[in-house]
Amino acid sequence: MITTKKILLGCSLIFAMTVMSFAQSPDTIVPFFSIVKPGYLTQQYEASLSDFGQANFGQGVSDGDVVAELVLAEDQEGGTLCAANAQDFTGKIVLIERGICEFGSKVLFAQQQGAVGVIINNFEEATVEMAGGQFGSMVTIPAIMTPLSIGNALRAAVLQGETVVVAFTAAPYNFGKITGKVTGDLNSNCMSEINEPGLGNWLITAQGANQTYSVRSRSDGTYSLYADSLNSPYTVFAVPLNNLWQWQVCPPASSTVTINGGHDSATVNIIANPTLLCPQLSVEIGTPFLRRCFENWFNVEICNNGTLAAEDAYVTIHLPAPEFEPIQNASQPFTLDTGGDYRFELGTLDIGECKYLKFSSIISCDNTTIGQTLCFSAHAYPDTFCILPSLNWNGANVSVEGECDGSQQKFILQNTGSAAMMQPSTYIVLRNVELYQSGQFQFGPGETQVINLPADGATWRVEATQVPQHPVQENPSATLEGCGYDNDFDIGFALQLPVYDPSGAVDNECQEIIGSWDPNDKQGFPVGVTDQHLILPNTPLEYLIRFQNTGTDTAFNVVVRDTLSQFFDVESIRPGVASAAYEFEIADGNVLIFRFKNIKLVDSFTNEAASHGFVRFGLNQKPDLAWDTEIQNSAAIFFDFNPPVITNTTQHKLGFVQHASAVNETLILQQSNITVFPSPAQAPTALYLNKELPADAQWRLISPLGKIVESGLLQDGHLNIKHTNLTSGIYWIEFNQNGKWLGTAKWVVQ
Repeated sequence: MITTKKILLGCSLIFAMTVMSFAQSPDTIVPFFSIVKPGYLTQQYEASLSDFGQANFGQGVSDGDVVAELVLAEDQEGGTLCAANAQDFTGKIVLIERGICEFGSKVLFAQQQGAVGVIINNFEEATVEMAGGQFGSMVTIPAIMTPLSIGNALRAAVLQGETVVVAFTAAPYNFGKITGKVTGDLNSNCMSEINEPGLGNWLITAQGANQTYSVRSRSDGTYSLYADSLNSPYTVFAVPLNNLWQWQVCPPASSTVTINGGHDSATVNIIANPTLLCPQLSVEIGTPFLRRCFENWFNVEICNNGTLAAEDAYVTIHLPAPEFEPIQNASQPFTLDTGGDYRFELGTLDIGECKYLKFSSIISCDNTTIGQTLCFSAHAYPDTFCILPSLNWNGANVSVEGECDGSQQKFILQNTGSAAMMQPSTYIVLRNVELYQSGQFQFGPGETQVINLPADGATWRVEATQVPQHPVQENPSATLEGCGYDNDFDIGFALQLPVYDPSGAVDNECQEIIGSWDPNDKQGFPVGVTDQHLILPNTPLEYLIRFQNTGTDTAFNVVVRDTLSQFFDVESIRPGVASAAYEFEIADGNVLIFRFKNIKLVDSFTNEAASHGFVRFGLNQKPDLAWDTEIQNSAAIFFDFNPPVITNTTQHKLGFVQHASAVNETLILQQSNITVFPSPAQAPTALYLNKELPADAQWRLISPLGKIVESGLLQDGHLNIKHTNLTSGIYWIEFNQNGKWLGTAKWVVQ
């Protein structure tokens, strides 16, 4: 259980003070105290009772600065360190809570356990002159006292998993601040003018010699980050939200800045030039979970990331009936359109502006079951594609729609674009993620093909490859689960493969209805195929982190820290919709930090429904990772000053998955006369290739469910399948050499 109310230790006997004047020798004075890391706490304080108090015992810093990582004293008295314990403080500065015993004895215990300095955290917003008492003469390290707010901020950062570094120095410590603003330069004069928009949500990065700092620009385009001058100079650059903008730093300013010590600062203003004048809306919808018979809360974020204002904007919300009951508690009025979707008017969305919606809906008890997958969506208008002239796309557009009508289901392939397809596309039909059939099509504008499938309680999916150079290169797909069945149907397959969004103005989300669950967890989408969670290389991933305040009082601040796997492209990060406003930054190059400041998350005893929160984000793999690469990810959730709650670890493995793109590669491979024979055949057997491959090539036999069932080396141009218990179906044989993919062949077992 998380306890979110911090109990301050209070005693009538706080410390023993020797009454004396505070006249110290220079050797016992700490003139400057600095918080070096983390960046959001970076600050420098000069000795005064309002900033930090001094000790009249111990060693000062005249012989050298003391810079070290901060650790917390831990004992049964609430961190007061009034007796020796087994902690190893070697080379560290220790934060000790005030209370119970003499200052001198606290510092001496820390010194004897290896500390190089001590901070006493006071129990109020003030400091006092610290006397050494009986043991002060034995202390040889520096010690200071901080007001409660500073000490508590340091404590919280340590508990939140931050690496906290502090400094006791004779002169100002070396840190500085980089600030600036991202401005849309609409008249292309390379100036930031008062009538030009600030652009929020841009990722701004300062890259130094050994350290990188990143933050997201605020809604008005401004940003600020702290940087260690020891890593100076820094190169500052921006990551645009889309290809409608190009950024530059206008002369005589430079994107390279030098940060010196003290309170030095530098300004780098980012000027964003439009490459095409066009409004471009993005939308995201999210909820922490779906529970039947309960009220479920949804959050929607709509932003204009384009280069023109979006006039008469609106968003429609689709919640399929009868699974979802009508919307309640909406944050603004809505109407029902002719299709039964909920329409929210947004007015004019200016360049860089975002708007937010919140509403609830009860999931029907009578029309749903635990484990069933429900999908919901948001669609922002205007939703036109902003197409750069350099994009070689002829306007053809492949779409896939699924329809369930009682005991019948059909999937419709269509070219909804304005031009004919220039080359064939591939489609596949999957039944419970097993390949059922495949084919090719090539349509003129408006042409369609209907695929009728049995309504047998299975999860059916049709996926097709998109036309070349399309603005959205993901595969169009549609999935139907349990068509024609009220209760007894197959579940658990719908989320194993990616959910398709036809543009940034559409967000389709799907979740399984849950019963009992861990209130603080992490999920990755797509889930991946089989218990290995197989996905293809280059598949984008999206994560949902859920948290709940199960303590006994309101949590005022929640921090989510997610250390990314080395296999992710950090610059591709897409911070998404959340249950509340948050600040976002990237620390140490790969640590994502979501700060929900003043969230005031009530505890579950007071209001269970309001005690939940969530955040979503997406990002890409590094390009063309090797097969068998395993991507793991977990997060740490911090409620105020409490120890972190560590989520489960999500897992994905790169392997062969029957996406349309993978099948298309196989068809191309077969057209190049790379096949295995005999096929069909029965196992065990010897298979032969009609194309020569390297002598040291390796092969892997992959089942219809994506599981590797056998592997080996080629032997004189053939491979021996030794497995005797293969079920009938379509298998795939992948060939590689030293991890480099050579091709994939299809083999039918009967």
